[in-house]
Amino acid sequence: MQKSLPIKEHFESVMKKSFPELIFYHHIEEMKGQINIFFIELSDEEKLGELWEKIRNVIAVYYQNHLKTDFELWNIYIIFILPVGVSNELKYKIENDQLSSRKIVVDKFEQKLDDKTRVALLSNYINIDFSLPQTSNEQQGRSTEYDSDSYVFSVINAPDRSKKGKDQIESLYKNLLNKLKNEDSKG
Repeated sequence: MQKSLPIKEHFESVMKKSFPELIFYHHIEEMKGQINIFFIELSDEEKLGELWEKIRNVIAVYYQNHLKTDFELWNIYIIFILPVGVSNELKYKIENDQLSSRKIVVDKFEQKLDDKTRVALLSNYINIDFSLPQTSNEQQGRSTEYDSDSYVFSVINAPDRSKKGKDQIESLYKNLLNKLKNEDSKG
């Protein structure tokens, strides 16, 4: 009996068999769950036009289909990278395709695709920052919770815990109105 491969390895073998000349890199970023990013290097616009839907479909069937959480299912990115320009029509068609994943076309890319350039692409196109710096408050061990001396904040920050839902909102609203009326009559 043949032992089955883990999903990632099985998927990568299917990609290599389906697209033997394709250069691709699969990156998994751990955040609140897994974010899967597929970097696909293509040589020209004709190849992109010919392969992008097939690549998307293989990723959807052989990889995305096995993901468990909604977060993982909704956070799949395919980045097509080309050293040449791509027409606006094809770019629009690919990037606005809503099936399975978000697709990004990076054309006129003249750098070598390595860890450093992949991080730069992720930060630029997906807004993932791999090294979020600590704020000065976090570095000094101070609280980063918001605080204010405003009337509204004091009423909202001290809600009536005996009430829930709509009753709590109505209670907050009445307390705020009373506090503002008292201030107005003093003033």
